[in-house]
Amino acid sequence: PPQSFPSIPPPPPLSKEDKEQLVMDEYLEYVERRYSRMHPKHQQHQQRQRQHQAAMKRPRMVLDFQLPRKIFLSTLAFHRTHRLTVLPTMAAAVKIQEEEHSATQEAAQQDQQQEEEEEEEEDPLYVLGLSSLASSR
Repeated sequence: PPQSFPSIPPPPPLSKEDKEQLVMDEYLEYVERRYSRMHPKHQQHQQRQRQHQAAMKRPRMVLDFQLPRKIFLSTLAFHRTHRLTVLPTMAAAVKIQEEEHSATQEAAQQDQQQEEEEEEEEDPLYVLGLSSLASSR
């Protein structure tokens, strides 16, 4: 006897509001595709943004085979010349490093906010004033 597959139950009926939102989303997708065809700059911007995001996900690695030697020699030189001032110098170095770290974090947050604002300004639905009509998907 042939095997029968269990039937998939039909999805629950959509409310009138859900149907209207579905139609609006389809229309907005159409408008976005049309805008992208009419404005190739927007498409290039999106491609660059995708490439940038992909590059940010990949860890960057620099191979320096002389690095262990450099570390050893600089440490050796440091200990020979600064034996009496090691502790104050280390404390100052840690403080400077913490300040640089906090400044770097603030700059990264500002860059991210600026990128989000630029992305929003480049979004076709935002440019056309239709972003408030789109659903959260």
